[in-house]
Amino acid sequence: MHRLTSRLLVGLAGVSAIVLACDQADIPPPTTTEDLAAAADLTESADLSKPAPVLASVSAKLGPTVGGTTMTISGTFFQQGATVSIGGKYATVSTVATDGSSITVTTGARLGVPGDADVVVTNPDGQTATLPKGFRYYLSTVSFPVPAAQPTVAGLPASGPRSLAILDVNGDQNLDIVSANGAGGNNVSVMLGDGGGGLATPTNIALGQNGAQTLIAVDLNKDSVLDYAVTNPASNSVSALIRMGGITTPNTVVTGTLSQPTGIAAADLDNDGDMDLVITNAVTSTVSVLLNSDAGTVYTVAVGSPFAMGAGFAPYHLAIGDLDKDNRPDIVVGSSGTSTIRVILNKAAGYQLQAATTVGQIAPAGVVVGDFDGDGNADVATANRTAGSVSILKGNGAGVLTVLGTPITVGTSPDMLVATDMNLDGVADLVVPSSGSANIHVLVGKGDGSFAPARATPFVTGAGPFACAVGDFNKDGRPDLAVTRYQLGAIDIIPSDGQ
Repeated sequence: MHRLTSRLLVGLAGVSAIVLACDQADIPPPTTTEDLAAAADLTESADLSKPAPVLASVSAKLGPTVGGTTMTISGTFFQQGATVSIGGKYATVSTVATDGSSITVTTGARLGVPGDADVVVTNPDGQTATLPKGFRYYLSTVSFPVPAAQPTVAGLPASGPRSLAILDVNGDQNLDIVSANGAGGNNVSVMLGDGGGGLATPTNIALGQNGAQTLIAVDLNKDSVLDYAVTNPASNSVSALIRMGGITTPNTVVTGTLSQPTGIAAADLDNDGDMDLVITNAVTSTVSVLLNSDAGTVYTVAVGSPFAMGAGFAPYHLAIGDLDKDNRPDIVVGSSGTSTIRVILNKAAGYQLQAATTVGQIAPAGVVVGDFDGDGNADVATANRTAGSVSILKGNGAGVLTVLGTPITVGTSPDMLVATDMNLDGVADLVVPSSGSANIHVLVGKGDGSFAPARATPFVTGAGPFACAVGDFNKDGRPDLAVTRYQLGAIDIIPSDGQ
């Protein structure tokens, strides 16, 4: 029996080599009765007189689902003739160190199956070692097939959609869109979705204020229904629209400290159970924190507010995240006038304005917060308007940010960006509309803080893609894009195939 088993081992090794040479990507596990019996016999015949392999680490922890990632597996007691599988797909073995301390392999393809994968080393004697979730596959591209007739909502007031929010306005389980329309509009438009990717004719709500620019959807009065808050830079005001069985008359929040407010964000900054507002003031180069009185219509200025960002900073967009891991929301402020961003830490003892962080790119106006490298600390991404690029800043968990890698080139004049999982691999990607080049780039996250380079042929939107948001409008389980085209007074729905 032992001799038979030995011959079987040699035969299997030879067959394995042949199969690997033919198609490393799609080797099925044993499924027939004969295959299972042979596998069981092989396991029983493992030469336990030799040490079992020990798998310590891998040099590459992620790669695309198309395969082709070269890595070195480190450990002990690896034998010549060892095989390697990653996520159930065999890898091509290049070399096994003579002292058994390492194996060099190239990953096979696991098309359409992103995510974590176990790394398994099997010696010719049948003994194995496993590194659970030692490797992560990611999808390297996201495509947007252009339909024959691209769903477009026109007829928005004047030339106005500057920003938008996605929510279910009427409770029919279909995603709807609300936009803030500046210029001649000075109102908010509500467009109901039909569940198939289309939007109804806009219903417009007059604000009574000038220059509506940035809109967010947030529950301002603690009734579990999303309301709207809009900045009106031409009127130095913010409007709160409370939905109570419909839209009440918009309430204008004027504090006397607002000066051409542009960006807006919401969070429970004072830990009292309601959502407060943070506003950027472009003219005075300050940031205002407005504390909610619970009803969503009356706000008080927080102690220390407005916070001075510095001469020429010209704060623009905002992002909220816990940068110092104290379970309190902090504030990240983008600049349209310098090459820096600012962080305001929200400490129990009060707000702490941190020193400016140099991005190295002029006008990092758009900012988002996310854990882009998977270390549990909040990181920041910026859309650099003047440079036409995106920068990634790594957080250390104590509120300090450091530029990671080199800027990623995108289109002309990116004003904002969205962090979301576009390819459904569990890792945040970045969606970047570029109003100056009339296109959108999707930067695919690798999970280690880096992103795949922008595609040479981004999705072309037509003139002026100023802002975008992500949601499943056609209910196919894949994230789609909603894009404002400011100059044309239109909003496009762009379906994604998620690949």
